[in-house]
Amino acid sequence: MDNLNDSSLPASKLVSSQGKTAFETILNNPNATLLESIFVGEQPIFAIWETNNIKLIEPQLEEICLTFHITGSIRVRNNVIGHNNVKFNSIALYGLNSYEWNLYNKLRYAHLYFWKDIVAFNPEEIAHALQNNELHGIKDNWVEGLFKMILSYKNSEERKTFILKMYQECFVHLKDKYLDNFQEKNVITGGFTSFQVKKLQEFIEHNYMSKINIEDFCNTMNWSRSHLFREFKKTFGTTPYNFLSHKRLSIIKELLAAGQPIDQVCQNSGVENINKINYLFQKHMGISLKEYLQQNPKEKL
Repeated sequence: MDNLNDSSLPASKLVSSQGKTAFETILNNPNATLLESIFVGEQPIFAIWETNNIKLIEPQLEEICLTFHITGSIRVRNNVIGHNNVKFNSIALYGLNSYEWNLYNKLRYAHLYFWKDIVAFNPEEIAHALQNNELHGIKDNWVEGLFKMILSYKNSEERKTFILKMYQECFVHLKDKYLDNFQEKNVITGGFTSFQVKKLQEFIEHNYMSKINIEDFCNTMNWSRSHLFREFKKTFGTTPYNFLSHKRLSIIKELLAAGQPIDQVCQNSGVENINKINYLFQKHMGISLKEYLQQNPKEKL
């Protein structure tokens, strides 16, 4: 295991890549090695990767990705949950959204990719569940057993046969356990109910352009300050400040991509000035606004 007491490599030093799919994004990275892949037609459904200090930028995934941590570094950061030291043999389930990942040191992991034209799902409902249910670094004995069985095959053809046999069953398991009926049940132990999550999302959506403070959150939820912070931590793994900052960062990147001038970006994102925007990029993405624009040349001030 890597020594987590070592100083973190700055995000700006990670080798960055971008792509239209999770598979393409990693494949485009010079610090990533594709060890094995399985396709159905032109679409990848399985891959094993080994990476070393990479940054992945996924503007809008159309697939659902299931990741299984095999070995190596456990230091991961993404734009959804921030820092997360993942457990060995843990899984992550994500997709149908935009993501940015910092994967530190050497890491080996496997991916299963689920596509709408191969397995049937409602993109809007699944995206809602993936966005609001923290499914990173979790333990799932069924999925762990599946991946260990996959990895036990030495012959690639036997491995492919097994994956194709279990592909639909795996997706059914993920839907039943994590993705179905998200709005009707609270899938997190403690924290907000699904009704409260919806209420909070509506409040932020209607007010992120304004100066929101903690008292506004408390008044909306009718909670004390301490209770608000405690329930936020249980549900989202972060503070109300960081939750709102990630929302504004997402809006800022959309506005920059649309070519809006920086003064309008500030006005339409609820961030006071360019210095505050730069602060958000530094704190939550580990890079400056200038570095982000250099990595995304189509987005200009």
